[in-house]
Amino acid sequence: MSNDDYTDDYNLLVSQLSPQLKPAVILAFCPDFSDLEKDSEECLKILAQNYSVSFFVLKHAFGDERIVSSDEIETLERYGKVEVFGRKKAEAEARAAAFEVFILAHI
Repeated sequence: MSNDDYTDDYNLLVSQLSPQLKPAVILAFCPDFSDLEKDSEECLKILAQNYSVSFFVLKHAFGDERIVSSDEIETLERYGKVEVFGRKKAEAEARAAAFEVFILAHI
């Protein structure tokens, strides 16, 4: 589940997270700051109040030409550390290996 699939459920999940009960969480997050109904920034504010937030950003979509824009990355940087994986059409193994390195560096 990510915020672009089930916005209301995702936002409810984020609002109910407790660092005392779950000291670390990994969430999928698709930045969509132009759609105000998704409450993307409010969601990030809640997370940043309760957790040390780090973002692993896949700059390029694998299956098409979508990208995470520089503006979206700058917005994420207001809430936490950002690492951008910038390789286009990287195979799943390469993306997974980079994500594993990221996770191990941030736990």
